[in-house]
Amino acid sequence: MEEIFKPYKTYLNDVEVILFDSVKNMAILQEPIEYFLSSGGKRIRPLFGIIMNLIFDGKPDNIAKKCAAVELIHTASLIHDDIIDESDQRRGVPTVHVKYGLSKAILAGDVLVVKALELMHPFNSEFLAFANTCYKMAVGEAKTDYLENIKGKTASLFQLISICATSGLESADIIMEDIGRFGLSFGLIFQMRDDYLDGKCDKDFDKFYNECKNILQKFPQNEHTHALEKLLDFSTIRKY
Repeated sequence: MEEIFKPYKTYLNDVEVILFDSVKNMAILQEPIEYFLSSGGKRIRPLFGIIMNLIFDGKPDNIAKKCAAVELIHTASLIHDDIIDESDQRRGVPTVHVKYGLSKAILAGDVLVVKALELMHPFNSEFLAFANTCYKMAVGEAKTDYLENIKGKTASLFQLISICATSGLESADIIMEDIGRFGLSFGLIFQMRDDYLDGKCDKDFDKFYNECKNILQKFPQNEHTHALEKLLDFSTIRKY
């Protein structure tokens, strides 16, 4: 996995700076928010967005705020998910609500959503799509059907960043529908992999993996496309 991240470290560092700058001066919520942001998240979503942007000859500096906004929404959803699931640990450390209390955890998640929306505010054409994705994530969490659940709570965010990262790029505009489908399918198999390793269902895994492979053939073929293919294949590793 490290070999995939390495060429993009500079861009990811820019996203990291924006992440922590956006949550400064948060009074009593500062510590629980920074605690979670520093607890070892992989930053897969920003990496995914940066690679997608570069595939279509973009400039990652222009999407750093979008990537940070997506990561903040993801972080908020994890804090709230841990409360819903009554989880004691995440990434080997106590969850936010266990360490800081239920009230601070709920408020920390709420504030992260607001900060994410603030970061997206300058991007008028994508702001509504961003807000709509937040809605999809919340509704998806409440769905009992497995596929509908992960489509809303996980895959919709990958779909969003794939579109936000490539919006306005000439070579991407003509296949934007495929780009959105790739992001959605990638998000589905990414979640299915985690659920499979946890002993849960991996329904339709191969279907969505093959869809991603087919769509990849429509992308410009360069070093970043190959990096995305490696990231896709990493998401298919299953423990038997």
